[in-house]
Amino acid sequence: MCQAQKVGDEYRILAAVMYELPVNLEPEKLDNVIINAIKKMLKSDRFVTKDVAVSIGGGQVLVRKFLIPALPDNEVVEAVKLEAAQVTFVPLDTMKIDCQVLGKPDGKKIEVLFIGAPKQLVERQKEIVKAANLNLAIVDVDNLALANSLFAVAPECKKQSVLLLNVGHSQTNIIVLDRGNLGFSKNTNFGGKNITAEVQKQLKITYEKAESIKEQPPLWSKNALDMRSVLKNSTADLVEAVYRAIEYCTTQKIVKSVDKILMTGGTANMEGLDMLLSEALHMRVNRWQSLLRLEGKWNRELASFISIAFGLALREK
Repeated sequence: MCQAQKVGDEYRILAAVMYELPVNLEPEKLDNVIINAIKKMLKSDRFVTKDVAVSIGGGQVLVRKFLIPALPDNEVVEAVKLEAAQVTFVPLDTMKIDCQVLGKPDGKKIEVLFIGAPKQLVERQKEIVKAANLNLAIVDVDNLALANSLFAVAPECKKQSVLLLNVGHSQTNIIVLDRGNLGFSKNTNFGGKNITAEVQKQLKITYEKAESIKEQPPLWSKNALDMRSVLKNSTADLVEAVYRAIEYCTTQKIVKSVDKILMTGGTANMEGLDMLLSEALHMRVNRWQSLLRLEGKWNRELASFISIAFGLALREK
């Protein structure tokens, strides 16, 4: 959770806190644990509002751009729905849908951003927020919140083509931003849990023990753990997903080329991950640490973890 404030052209963080969920938590208990965690987090820092923005992510969330003929505003949504129906197997009547006209790139057609999320995911977020005694102001999408976060504190990226990875525990958000515009958005099921599973496999230990060893580099040599081998074996799907994202964006002329790759998220702190990805992709992967520059009395160890939360904190009703 994060609360931010704009002062002039700069941002400062008023409050930021993270709660780590128990490993292997039963799905039926998850929502109650999250609700209780939110209540504890609110009391642990200087949050001064009950109005919140939340986001959803995962493979079920659709973020697409469509080029359609210029139409009256009241006809745009239905036209985009027809386009979206061609690229998804999910019935659109089961989804919450939003559209935003981005512009007229060729003067004749309009470019529209389409966002669709399963209604049950949106309703679940609403119920969790209500149960935590908060007021839901905005439901956003992880990848768009990431873009907001990047542009707010690294405005120079609006002049470049940037691929941003948010590597979390169970998934990675992949977005390609070209000159300040969203060009590509996808999520892939790679996260820190995949690295932990490979440590567990190599050392033949419990998942909890593997997680502990993974997070403490001094224990790697003590346990005869070849972490480079662990990373190489566990990141193959991530490397392929990033490679395909770049290939798609260049062949579809969404970007001429990717100027740089930035990585954030809790797993981005994994020692050696940036170097391994750089070698595999033949392009330097840098940790994105711009949030560290933000003023305020907050725990800067959370900088890699709050990229999405900070992007949400910037949203206005």
